[in-house]
Amino acid sequence: MNGLEVFFIAGILTVGAFYFISRTLLNKKYKKITYLTPAIAVSVASAIFMVLSFILIKDGWVIMGNSFFVIAIVSGAFIGTFLPFIHSKYILNTD
Repeated sequence: MNGLEVFFIAGILTVGAFYFISRTLLNKKYKKITYLTPAIAVSVASAIFMVLSFILIKDGWVIMGNSFFVIAIVSGAFIGTFLPFIHSKYILNTD
């Protein structure tokens, strides 16, 4: 693999993983904030990773690669988190 396919694949895998996690939590009828918790935890962990990356790594290209990876993971996490809610609310018309 050469290029940006790695980030695309990481984002797709993250969407899939968080879709199944959120769908499971949504089917158990928890509060809305409960099924947002995994995506928020990944966002906080990614923010900590990026701060440490800026502090500890000297090569700018590596930092930029880490930034793209974090963007792919966090955006995939939030897209995967909101897909079951959108699917159940607007497509299936259930409350």
